[in-house]
Amino acid sequence: MSIENYFRLCTAQNEPSWFNRTNVTVILLLIWFVSCLASGMQFVYDISFDYCDRKSNHIVPSEAGWVGLVVLTPLLLTFLTHIRIIVDVKRNMSLPNFKPNLAYTWDLSLVRTNFYSFLIFVLFWLPFCIILAYGTTKSVPNRVFYNTAWIGLSKSCFHNVIYCLTNRHFRSAYISLFNYCCCKTTVAVSRRQRTDGNRPTADVRVHIIPGYNMYSYTSPQRAGNSHGH
Repeated sequence: MSIENYFRLCTAQNEPSWFNRTNVTVILLLIWFVSCLASGMQFVYDISFDYCDRKSNHIVPSEAGWVGLVVLTPLLLTFLTHIRIIVDVKRNMSLPNFKPNLAYTWDLSLVRTNFYSFLIFVLFWLPFCIILAYGTTKSVPNRVFYNTAWIGLSKSCFHNVIYCLTNRHFRSAYISLFNYCCCKTTVAVSRRQRTDGNRPTADVRVHIIPGYNMYSYTSPQRAGNSHGH
């Protein structure tokens, strides 16, 4: 997603985006295939993480290689890509003839929210990673080990809060969902409002999860960002 955001914000939009529906579907299927293959190899060759016994005969356990390949490499690439986006966007904003359109502004807001969510992910899993690394040479109590793991898992409870606080489109979507689920009396009322054209400002069908809409999470059609360099 960070790479797609970089191409959308920091490159010319005169040509069709490479991240169309077909390419994104192929990428997702490839990721699932590689993940299933890696999980199968861990099971067949017994090289999976030893969470229960946490015993290793090596100074550096084999799990360290998997962590570096599967976790640290994507994290580093994501962080560097977001830093590149920040630098390029600031440079573009400083140009006197640069006038971002509304879609570009909304895309930038979504990228900022995604970056905050990424930082929350790193922050919540960092204690577990430190304990895991420390446990390769020293004895760590099970209580500390599993508590830090639960801290990392609990980060999912805070992502929706981050998106709500930092992105007004998600905030409008949550409000619309709340009104739709808790404040409507009958289905007929909803249909009558839809017929009369009294739709809420935030279209739930469009704005529910804007980050996963590769075309646009806004109602205006994306004819291309008004920037190029």
